[in-house]
Amino acid sequence: MNLRFLLLTIILFNFLNNASAENAGVNLDLSPVVVTGTRTEQNSFDLPMSINAITSDTLHDATQQVNISESAARIPGVVLNNRNHGAQELAITSRGFGARSQFGVRGMRLFTDGMPLTMPDGLGFPSAMNLDNASRVEFLRGPFSSLYGNSSGGVVQLFTKDGGPDTELSAGAFYGSYGSHRETSTISGSLGNVNYFFNASHYKTDGYRDWSGFEKDFNNAKFSINLLESTKLTFIGMEINQPYVKDPGGVTNTEFKDSPRVANTANSINFAHKEMDHTQFGLIIDHTISKSDQLRLTTYAGDRANYQSFSAKTISGYNRDFGGMDARWMHEGLFIEKPFNLTLGMNYDRAKDTRYRYGAVAVNGRLPSGQTKSRDETNYAFDFDQYAQM
Repeated sequence: MNLRFLLLTIILFNFLNNASAENAGVNLDLSPVVVTGTRTEQNSFDLPMSINAITSDTLHDATQQVNISESAARIPGVVLNNRNHGAQELAITSRGFGARSQFGVRGMRLFTDGMPLTMPDGLGFPSAMNLDNASRVEFLRGPFSSLYGNSSGGVVQLFTKDGGPDTELSAGAFYGSYGSHRETSTISGSLGNVNYFFNASHYKTDGYRDWSGFEKDFNNAKFSINLLESTKLTFIGMEINQPYVKDPGGVTNTEFKDSPRVANTANSINFAHKEMDHTQFGLIIDHTISKSDQLRLTTYAGDRANYQSFSAKTISGYNRDFGGMDARWMHEGLFIEKPFNLTLGMNYDRAKDTRYRYGAVAVNGRLPSGQTKSRDETNYAFDFDQYAQM
């Protein structure tokens, strides 16, 4: 066995040596990885920061495209834990930031095409990232994340594809174990000076664990219009609906060993679940002042309704109205005969939450009519950040 291994090694070495000799003097031009970690597109190898990009092929090949944890396992310093039920978001940590989050994503900033998916209170929603038409997802780590404002221990940005010159219609589906299936359809293309795509998808699963099934409808659209030769307007919109997301809850170690699929008894008996609707729109204006100067204005707004029932005696939820803007100036020039980039900007985000709780006994996870609230409050949050980078 050892002799056979030695012979194979010698043959492989000779093959590689001959191939190298044949290609001697041939320059291979590798396509650079273009990222926007500094808020302007640059070659990732030219940036003094930790940033990685997952390309479209990796995102779409042999994946369900339900969430980014399917294709981001190899990003150094970043851990994405999929809780495998829709009642809770992905748990994302970047160099320790976000590790203490009990639910959702905190300590990280999430974006889709420059539109924030993170609220002013620091809570982010990775479920609002649509992977069907993603061209790449960037992961920025380290101190440069502070360029993105509040709660930016790390940054995750998704960029969608533009439509091609011709109208294209595509559709896909997958079916798997535990009643899992997903259907998706996309139409994209260009019409005059308008570039567009619209995507709709439906996902449903019964879940591996008892009482862990959920379904999700996701509609996503982007339209780009060249108003002038130097001005481009981009509209982004999304609508997410999760009508009845079952929450299996936690179990003891003994219960898990007896049956890994078992749900918390109280959760299943009391119909513990979540219902969520999320709608968000964004508008981006890119204006070229000159070959060296560009302006970008981003504004967005949306609302989110979240209803939760975790026991027979507690029903709570909130209605959130949110929005914000980001304005930046980008300059490319020479400094002491050396190229440099300068970015100046500021952003403002605000959110208003109307939170409620009922202490009455629910029936089948639903609140009987005529009950009084045990919690009725309105919360406000905002951030106003300025940034500069050269």
